[in-house]
Amino acid sequence: FIEKCSACHGLDGKNPPLGHTKHIIANLRKKDFIRKIKGYRTGDYGETSDKGFMLKQLEQISDKDLQHVISYVTEKIVKKDTH
Repeated sequence: FIEKCSACHGLDGKNPPLGHTKHIIANLRKKDFIRKIKGYRTGDYGETSDKGFMLKQLEQISDKDLQHVISYVTEKIVKKDTH
């Protein structure tokens, strides 16, 4: 996360990347973050400009590294799911 994502999203996930306030990671719940990041990876989620940018970013990391990003973000940044 720190190497690939924090430049746009901030170390704490609170930066609005490219000025898009709806993409502030710290405001997401765990399940929503996982759904969105996996959707960006497959091209099933996101608006056209966001989708293209995120797809290019995610193509540069391995599946294993993506899992590390998901683990880091869900443990340290996003809101915890409550039931």
